[in-house]
Amino acid sequence: FDGHFGTWYLVKFEDTDGNQFVYRGSQYFERGEDFVASFTIKEHNEYRGEKQTIVSRIHQHECEV
Repeated sequence: FDGHFGTWYLVKFEDTDGNQFVYRGSQYFERGEDFVASFTIKEHNEYRGEKQTIVSRIHQHECEV
């Protein structure tokens, strides 16, 4: 999305246990890319019956898959 402060993205992630994480910010992520990350949890939410964790400040780390 384009806004007053530039482009921002809405990204939905899923971990290996099926937990869902939602990120809204300026960092772009490739679709289908596996990675290890640390982040700040902003809130826990439910959207259309699915429990989600809203996150920010994602930092990607080297991933050995």
